[in-house]
Amino acid sequence: MVVLGLWFVAPALAAFPGANGVLAVQPASGGGIMLVTANGRVVRHICTERKQCGVPRGPRWSPDGRAIVFAGPKIRIVSTDGSCLDCEFGAAPNPVFEPGGTTISFIQHGRVTVDGIDTLRKLSPRVSGVTDAVWSATGDLAVVRDGAVWMGRPGRLHRITVAGQPSWAPRGDRLAAVQRGWVVIEHLRDHHVQRLARGSAPAFSPDGRWVAFVAPDHRLMIAAARGGRAREVGHVRAVSVDWQPRPPGHNPGCVPPPGSKILASTPDAVITQDGMLPPTAIGPLAYMGCLRANGRERLIARYANNIDEASWVTSAVLASPYAALTERSADEHYGGQSDVVQVVDLRTGRAGDGGESASCPPTTLVPCMTIDHAVVGSDGVSAAHSIGVAQNGSLSTPLLDGSCAPASAVCVALA
Repeated sequence: MVVLGLWFVAPALAAFPGANGVLAVQPASGGGIMLVTANGRVVRHICTERKQCGVPRGPRWSPDGRAIVFAGPKIRIVSTDGSCLDCEFGAAPNPVFEPGGTTISFIQHGRVTVDGIDTLRKLSPRVSGVTDAVWSATGDLAVVRDGAVWMGRPGRLHRITVAGQPSWAPRGDRLAAVQRGWVVIEHLRDHHVQRLARGSAPAFSPDGRWVAFVAPDHRLMIAAARGGRAREVGHVRAVSVDWQPRPPGHNPGCVPPPGSKILASTPDAVITQDGMLPPTAIGPLAYMGCLRANGRERLIARYANNIDEASWVTSAVLASPYAALTERSADEHYGGQSDVVQVVDLRTGRAGDGGESASCPPTTLVPCMTIDHAVVGSDGVSAAHSIGVAQNGSLSTPLLDGSCAPASAVCVALA
């Protein structure tokens, strides 16, 4: 997913409809992501630790305003407190959420590429030769190709104007863009182009009435979408900005990536699996965990898997806020496998404790040990039960023939 040649291309984005929340700002200095009110008050400064977040660029809100995706240079999804929801993506510029919030899109080798929020690849539209792309809340696509903005449905894109950095209005009826150093608004019904102010990185407000942007001297500004004098947002100096749709008052619940299946579920939490299990299929697997109390989908385990070795979860149990996963690793080439219990805190996604294990060496000279049952308490303490099977040719003798009497519990076997 490395596209270094596009790293410094300014991103497109969509304003998802709703009430106006805070601004997510990539500051001109100091790193991290600043969450700022429209009047300039800094609410929070997140993702300042490089070990976890890298160097965040182009933060973009999810449709429900509860998560932020950015590149740094690896793609990361974080919650509004800065904790990782998924920090296991590869490197690519300008990631944005798609409508629905369970997938993200980015540009890979000039093509629009789509991953689930658990990093697994999804069916992508056949759109290539672009440097940026963003979906509207109504399902239209805007891309930047050859220095111009194109829009429409995949396969039916038409050229709109010579510009870059497109930003959808929440109803999909207008596009803000940057044209020769000016922030402009393209009215899609009559194709009227309205000049707003000098600047870059425009972002419509979720109510469609305002546009935030960055002035040439890095001042963060807001202007009315209908036109008029822009005002400065406090003393914030920015590189890019996106406007949060204020999260709904109710909990939206746990919404896993499309195609996932439930592995474990209680009234308090749920664990889902995305991908096909070995040995029938070899490929990536991802496991998401979510506490129903906050509705945050977190990546809790991911396995790349190949023809030589593979790992997967054989069972999962829940005791909120903890989950215990029995992880099986198998050597697909030489044989042998091992089981290990991992305890994950669903509040943070961090794994710890657990450690109960059993193994099957690639030899028939010793018994094969596997974990057939694991439990976990609400304090994170786990336990596991293992069973041993003596493999053929070691401690066991194969039965060559046998017979049971009808309606009898008596059987005779020939060893």
